[in-house]
This record gives sequence, C-alpha cells and structure tokens, in this order.
Amino acid sequence: MDLRLLRFFTAVYEEKNITLAAERCFVSQPSISSAIKQLEQELDTTLFIRHKKGVNLTDEAHYLYPLAIRLLNDVNRLPQLFQQRTECLPLTLANFPDLSQTELANCFALLNQQIPNLLLELVDHNAPADARLTLDMFKA
Repeated sequence: MDLRLLRFFTAVYEEKNITLAAERCFVSQPSISSAIKQLEQELDTTLFIRHKKGVNLTDEAHYLYPLAIRLLNDVNRLPQLFQQRTECLPLTLANFPDLSQTELANCFALLNQQIPNLLLELVDHNAPADARLTLDMFKA
C-alpha cells in the first residue's frame, strides 16, 4: 500500500472536504479523489460519502483513521529511531591496578554485548569516572 494514500485519507478525514485536503497536501483535487478511490478499492470499502459541500465520514473511515495516524507516525519516526540506535553512549570506567587484562576484556565484552552502542573509556583508578571497576566485581 502506498503511504501517500493514507496521507491523503487523513487530510480528507480531518478537513471533511476534498478540495481543502488537496490544498493542504499541495496536490490537485483530482489527485486526492483518485487516491481516495484507489484506497477504497484496496480496502474494499467506502470511506467517505461525497456531497456538494464536502464529505461525510463512514464508520470505516472512523475505524481507519487512528490506524493510519499511528502507521504514518511510526514511518515518520523510523529515521530518528535508527539515528538513536547508532548514537554512542559514553561510559568512563576507572580501573584499579589489581584487575587482570583478562578480567577487563571479559567485562568489556559483556558490556558491549548488552549495550552495543556503548563507547567505553578506561581511566586510572584515581581519575573522575562514571563507575569504578574493582576485583570484587569479578568474584563469584
């Protein structure tokens, strides 16, 4: 299904007028009418009852509207969701000298597995840090 059809549908639904919906969407009135007819054919239903002053909404239009809004909002959010997914989360860890390289490597592997976009920085145990690694953390 073409998302443009749902955008035009929501405009007609909100304006209750095909001409006003066309103006709002910056397309011609016949383009809106054609899109609504196509959507009605795809869904095998009537969404609007047309009359000289606009349209009346059918029960099917009332049913479709919140679904269309949610779908369009989700589609619009996709780029933002992917951007958030790729953003790094910085975490500074203070390392005590008594930790072995193996323990540190295991700790980093576990953190990266749990939080893939984590950006770890290891600093001396006396430096400012978000958290401090101690030998006690690695004892079972």
